[in-house]
Amino acid sequence: MAPVTVFETEMMTVWYYPEDMIIHHKFHEYRVGEPFRSGMNRASEALRDRGANKWLSDDRKNSALTPEDTEWAMNVWFPQAITNGFKHWAVVLPEKVIGQMNIKRLVAGFAKNGVNAKYFTDPDVAMQWLRTQ
Repeated sequence: MAPVTVFETEMMTVWYYPEDMIIHHKFHEYRVGEPFRSGMNRASEALRDRGANKWLSDDRKNSALTPEDTEWAMNVWFPQAITNGFKHWAVVLPEKVIGQMNIKRLVAGFAKNGVNAKYFTDPDVAMQWLRTQ
C-alpha cells in the first residue's frame, strides 16, 4: 500500500504508511524555531491520530538543532510524542557532521527514555529496520 501524504510544507513532508503504522518525515531544508516546532508537532499529532507507534525521520537536509530547539525537543515534544504512541524511531542522519552529532545525542537520550531508536545513513535501510520493529 502506498503512503498517504499527511502534509507538505517548504520545510518538510510527512507521510503515513497504514500497513506498517509508520509516520515518516523528510526535511527539505533546515529550519529552526517556530517552523521546526510547528512541523514536528503536526507530525506528532498524525502519529496519535492514526494510532502509529513507529517514526522514520529523514534528516539528511537538516542540521544541528539550536540549544533552544534541542531543549524543546527533549522536554516538550518528546514527552508529548510518547503520549501520542511513539515507541520506535529510525533516523537518517543529516549530511552535515555537526547535525549528525546532534542527532546521535538525541537518539541516545530518547533510547535512554524508552524509545527503541537507531540511526542510519540510508533511508531504505532505515525503513526496512523500522518495519521489523
